[in-house]
Amino acid sequence: TDGSEPDSMNSPVYAAPFTIAKNTTIKARAFKPGWYGSSTTQSSFIHRGVKPDSVILITKPDDRYKPGSEKALTDGEFGSFDNVANGDWYGYQKDDAEYYMLFNKPTTITSSIVVAAKNTGRYIFPPETVEVWGGADKDHLKLLGKVQPPRANKGEFSENLQLQVAFPQAEVQCLKIIAKHLRTIPEWHGGKGQPGWVFVSEVVLE
Repeated sequence: TDGSEPDSMNSPVYAAPFTIAKNTTIKARAFKPGWYGSSTTQSSFIHRGVKPDSVILITKPDDRYKPGSEKALTDGEFGSFDNVANGDWYGYQKDDAEYYMLFNKPTTITSSIVVAAKNTGRYIFPPETVEVWGGADKDHLKLLGKVQPPRANKGEFSENLQLQVAFPQAEVQCLKIIAKHLRTIPEWHGGKGQPGWVFVSEVVLE
């Protein structure tokens, strides 16, 4: 539950159901003496406080990676990082991922979590930055907060990322979420110099 990759020497062994009381990603592997360990599987559990009344895509995702409805961004279903073409992911390489989230009445927000993918074998990198803007409407927005996720390194495992932007309590009717794609893939990668992909599956607001 601490975000590290499970191993047979140091990780706790599952013995009985347990309770989680905060946003948590659980990773697990299977081991047997004399056998190689399994690949890592994971599930993320995130508390959702508020849900926008409507979502507008500001930038258009690639046609190959485009869910059938904007509702996919707030449906509570996280995409699998092993299958980014399953209809749960918005994929961008030419543009940043940008969305409006609208509320019918003023709503108090204190954080936003963007669920993104990391799968460098498929040229999918963490966003360079995630920004949250908020205000009364699209023409009156101010920056509420931003995060710069750690850069991907060679040999890292693929995973879903829960990128939280926390900020002082704000009353808004419009939010603008921006996840910026990697401009230049690093030298260690076979696609060095090309722009990286950014994939977004869900936006969770509290």
